[in-house]
Amino acid sequence: MKKCTLFVLLALSCTILWAQDGKWTLGAEGGASLASARGERTPFEGQQPLFAPAAGIILQRALHGRLFFRSGLSLTQKGLRWTGAAIGSNGTVLARAEQTHRLHYFTVPLLVGIHMGSNRGRIYLQAGPWAGFLLRERAELKGPGVNDRADNEGRYRKTDFGLAAGVGGLFPVSRKMAFSLELRDELGLTNSSDIDGPDNGVLRTNALSLLLGVRFGL
Repeated sequence: MKKCTLFVLLALSCTILWAQDGKWTLGAEGGASLASARGERTPFEGQQPLFAPAAGIILQRALHGRLFFRSGLSLTQKGLRWTGAAIGSNGTVLARAEQTHRLHYFTVPLLVGIHMGSNRGRIYLQAGPWAGFLLRERAELKGPGVNDRADNEGRYRKTDFGLAAGVGGLFPVSRKMAFSLELRDELGLTNSSDIDGPDNGVLRTNALSLLLGVRFGL
């Protein structure tokens, strides 16, 4: 919890420090992501990409030259989906079942980027740390004669930290408005699991997102 508080305070400090200098951009973005997870040493066998929506608010400030600082707030889903042997809540042993774990996060990034190009269109690169705060966890099990669902079972930790990197394009439509298209990867570096399990009980998240956004100069 102390790490979360420090991270949020750092983001707020950066915002307050630069709040009224006229170099801010405010925007919104949304799209889809492919979530996955990995263990301590290897990816989980039989894992399949987990499709999920993503949306957020963008706060960006121009720095020196082509550099910029970016933060914001986003709602993202992470987790994993795999097919294998499982036991239903009624004790039924399933030789083959689909298990899905969706983790709903409130995410705060702290990114630094650089843009290249003209006023007609710009390419940008950005990278930096992020912190995720777990809002809800949902586990689903589907198999022959079984369709179980459970929320907030306490299997996952309340915070997640990692690094994000993205590449995108910015397409102005006026002096104060632009559209954006970005491909971003959020790599979790800390253990999200709060229970013992395969690969020493370690589970780290990952989400590859394609996002369409709109931005307004302030």
